[in-house]
Amino acid sequence: FTGEASQLELDEGVTEICGGQHVRVRPIGSCSEAITALHTFLVDYLGGEQMEGEYACNVFLSRGVAENNLGQWTMRVCDFMVDRLGWSFVVCNVCNLGDYGQRREQQLIFRYDGERREMPIAKSVSTSTLGGIDMPEYWTSQEVLNAEVSSKIVSCDMDETLALQQMLDGSFQ
Repeated sequence: FTGEASQLELDEGVTEICGGQHVRVRPIGSCSEAITALHTFLVDYLGGEQMEGEYACNVFLSRGVAENNLGQWTMRVCDFMVDRLGWSFVVCNVCNLGDYGQRREQQLIFRYDGERREMPIAKSVSTSTLGGIDMPEYWTSQEVLNAEVSSKIVSCDMDETLALQQMLDGSFQ
């Protein structure tokens, strides 16, 4: 649960740490080894304090009624459970509460299917292997074309800006 904010929660310019935040853990079956590892993760990484059946923590931030970092922390928990412990991620349920849906609670369900598989290691790619590839004409950054960087943000020209505006105007009516 991401907690309950003060009256400042409607102010888009104020970022708050909401009160009453917590993470509940409800194991089913024999999984004490995973629960011990998850306890360490919640305490050491999220700064959680073990309470009766849950962990109090202050990692969830919110700004206004729609902006929060719940997704970021969800991915950290999923990465830990799947990549470190080898569990399968089954489902995620989200519920928005409050007059404007500004408070969130979320349920993550994991299942242990046996020994975890080894994570493949990405091989580094030499820029020399990119020789002879025709780059798209809309790639205008010399750093990208020379394979010095993998991506770069560039400004849209007026035609692209107008096309994007037309697409957005037609999509959100």
